[in-house]
Amino acid sequence: MPLEHILAVLEEEFEAQAKAVEAEAAAEVEQLLQQAEADADRIRQQQLDAIQPRIQAEQSRRINAARMDAQRTLLEMKSALVEAVFDAARGQLKQARPRPHYGEVLSVLVEEVLAELGTPARLEIDKRDLALVVRLVDGRNDDIVVENAFETWGGVIGHSLDGLITVDNTLEARFARVQEQFRGEIVALLEDEALHGG
Repeated sequence: MPLEHILAVLEEEFEAQAKAVEAEAAAEVEQLLQQAEADADRIRQQQLDAIQPRIQAEQSRRINAARMDAQRTLLEMKSALVEAVFDAARGQLKQARPRPHYGEVLSVLVEEVLAELGTPARLEIDKRDLALVVRLVDGRNDDIVVENAFETWGGVIGHSLDGLITVDNTLEARFARVQEQFRGEIVALLEDEALHGG
């Protein structure tokens, strides 16, 4: 066998071995890549699993914060609406004196004070009501002193002559009592309206 032929055979064997080594190396590289991808997927999943509770906690926190903001906004809106109702009522009461039935209202307020105090009594009124109150108590055998003492939307403040008992029956005082008494009921009505679309 000539040397050239031996060299050619050796070269073919060398190339075959090189191809086999390359194929084996490529297979190993492919296997390593697949293993690396599997490891990366596993690590990524572990990290996601580890962070998932924090993500859920943050999501819950944000949802709860949004609910609280919505409740706070709703409460502010209800409060503003209740105040608007009271402002409208307050505006009506401030304009009570020129209305046709004010004399009857004032008469009832004076009688309630006198019923609670008895006589003798001292009545404090707004100067705009002086003539009307004097007519209301005129002719009574009771000892009633009527004084022009303050400005009010209307009504009367009564005192026992010894000063131990005071009855505030002004429109402002009655409004304040009604406002406290009915604030919760008005909020409940507003909630009912909102729930039932009335």
